[in-house]
Amino acid sequence: MLILDCRKEFIKRCLALNLEETTINQYEKVLKRFISFCNEKEIKEIDKVDASLLRDHIYGLSKTMQPISIKVHHMALKVFFNFLKNNEKISNNPILKVETPKISKKIIPAFSNNEIRTILNCFNKDEFLGYRNYTITCILFGTGIRRSELVNLLIDDIYFELDIINILGKGDKQRHVPLTQTLKKIIIKYLEKRLEYVKEHKLISCRYLIISNRGQKLNIATVNDIYARIAENEHIKGVRVSPHTWRHTFAKNALLNGMDLFTLGRILGHSSIEVTKKYINLNDNEIKIQNDRFNPFENQKWRYF
Repeated sequence: MLILDCRKEFIKRCLALNLEETTINQYEKVLKRFISFCNEKEIKEIDKVDASLLRDHIYGLSKTMQPISIKVHHMALKVFFNFLKNNEKISNNPILKVETPKISKKIIPAFSNNEIRTILNCFNKDEFLGYRNYTITCILFGTGIRRSELVNLLIDDIYFELDIINILGKGDKQRHVPLTQTLKKIIIKYLEKRLEYVKEHKLISCRYLIISNRGQKLNIATVNDIYARIAENEHIKGVRVSPHTWRHTFAKNALLNGMDLFTLGRILGHSSIEVTKKYINLNDNEIKIQNDRFNPFENQKWRYF
């Protein structure tokens, strides 16, 4: 079977499973790079692909890619070849003999209190787009949701009377995230400004909560650009200014404020506490503060001396 035909079958399967657009795009990128490599080696048939060829491909990637990107390619290829084996497109699965690339554990820093204040105060809240960007930031910081979950959020997903936001997460799994009173007020004010903006510009509004300047659903690239501009304009260095950093910032601050890991994991939509732990990185000073706050020896009325 031709590798190109295998790719078509695999992508068709991804679409049938209703995988996230970003996930499918990632698979497309990985397979395009892999097929290009196979073409250079004059290999067209999937049966001609063996472990040695896959190792050569991954080695070639290491010359231009970071370790984490190489691991993403390996994982995507593993999903691809597992699909082929499970559907009897190949008799042997060559990826099983290719070791998973090792990557060092990277600490993803959260925003400091000063950086949080800087970002929250940088928006022109008198203009709709400025208040929209402020609202985006408050939602990310106040809920810890993913950027893909943010852009897919519908107005009807906000249950104001129940103080709950209905989130459609990875794998179309739904979860409820609490809506705090402060965030509730911000979203209500945003919806008022949103309505005024749509009427003023005579736009056909959509059902999504966060809209573009044309009244349509906002895309992920635009959300990324918002924070790229903030990083440049506010001269923020040493931390990645991105939507995902807000997710880490929410997780870290929730833990510092006393939230347990199980509840935090439920809010973030994690499959296990082990995944949640990866989002928490405390420095020595923060660990000391937590210890002083919760250490039983310091917080009990009894004393041994």
